[in-house]
Amino acid sequence: MITTINGTSGNDLLEGTPGDDQINGNGGDDTLKGFAGNDQINGGSGDDTIFSGAGDDQVNGNGGNDNLRAGDEGEILGSSAGNNQINGGSGDDTIFGGAGDDQLNGNGGNDLLVGFDGNDTLTGSSGQEIFVDGSGDDIIFANGGDDIIFDSPGLDQVFLGTGAAQVVLATGEGFDTIFNFDLSQAKFVIGFFGVDSDFQNLDFFDTNQGTQIVNDGDLLAVVVGVQASQIDNADFFTNSVLF
Repeated sequence: MITTINGTSGNDLLEGTPGDDQINGNGGDDTLKGFAGNDQINGGSGDDTIFSGAGDDQVNGNGGNDNLRAGDEGEILGSSAGNNQINGGSGDDTIFGGAGDDQLNGNGGNDLLVGFDGNDTLTGSSGQEIFVDGSGDDIIFANGGDDIIFDSPGLDQVFLGTGAAQVVLATGEGFDTIFNFDLSQAKFVIGFFGVDSDFQNLDFFDTNQGTQIVNDGDLLAVVVGVQASQIDNADFFTNSVLF
């Protein structure tokens, strides 16, 4: 049995039950908490803060600039055991995944999508997204906009969109496989997360999979569809990210 909980046109605090809930914030700047169960949580038209719980939840920001978090009581660092689908709205949303294999969808607006643990899928929109992919083996679909992708541990796949993307490289376990890297506008960023800030200390190797970018023996990324001879220092920003 699904319990339906409806808010008002004002600023509501709505909390779910241990079971499966449908929580509708409606108007106002609401705080919605799913708790346990497989919940569907709809923010409504205001600027909402939504915490999903331990179940497999679907969270929709709808209109407004929403803060959507997958985790019990807002504890987002490893606290959510479910595989959540979290959908932003048309505003500028902040979306956090949890410990499960989450689907984070920015939809409209200029969004921040953070995967944390699990093997997550992060999908942007036509706005400017900032992606932090987390520790799992993640897939990022940047789509349009001048997006910024922060690399993290794991064997990640990054599909860039039509904008002037920036890919911030990092050392550690795993590497990124990067698709659709447009040399005329996309940039790599070095000088952070253990990567040398001197372009001359990077090595580039052609392979059947694409061009490998290596720093001190550490494979940082494989760039599909680009030859090593096509990459030069003009394709890199050093010690800075342009927001």
